Amino acid sequence: MSAPQVTRLPYRSDPRAFYAQVRDLPWPVWLDSGYPQSGAGRFDVIAADPYATLTVHDGHVHWHRVDQPGLETDEDPLWCLRDALGPPAPAVAELPFCGGAIGFLGYDLARSLGHLPARSGLDGWPDMAIGLYDWCLVIDHAQRRSHLVARGRDPRPVPGWHAARRRLLATGPAAEAPAEISAELRE
Repeated sequence: MSAPQVTRLPYRSDPRAFYAQVRDLPWPVWLDSGYPQSGAGRFDVIAADPYATLTVHDGHVHWHRVDQPGLETDEDPLWCLRDALGPPAPAVAELPFCGGAIGFLGYDLARSLGHLPARSGLDGWPDMAIGLYDWCLVIDHAQRRSHLVARGRDPRPVPGWHAARRRLLATGPAAEAPAEISAELRE
């Protein structure tokens, strides 16, 4: 693993334009702070194009890395995730997230691990879906700064963060502010 790469990008109070630049990539995510409507949200995190994915369907773990053929196992999915993440990486500056695991653990995952009685979950949805992201954009609304951070874990010859950087720097003018929401009906 190489040293983390950190690139300052222009700050945007509304990160929709940044997300629009990467939403067509595989597994896009946006951890939305709710800023400015929440009054307390500080960080937005945007990532896409993970170098590995881990999903669980009916107790079977499906592991896919961009540099290896897919793997299926019946091992504990949380141990598989821990193994895939490897040792904790040191923090980068004051950023709360600098690449790693983003996804969801459904209630039915606990059922597949034997902790809850069986019942049918959401048809077609995995019990767990986690992407391992080498890069992310962290938007700090308190400091009014945006940082693109790449950890260097992506095994592809040209890591995904290079393309993400180009896309994010190509973001056009800031999107219009969201329309004000009112309880009144307008004609």
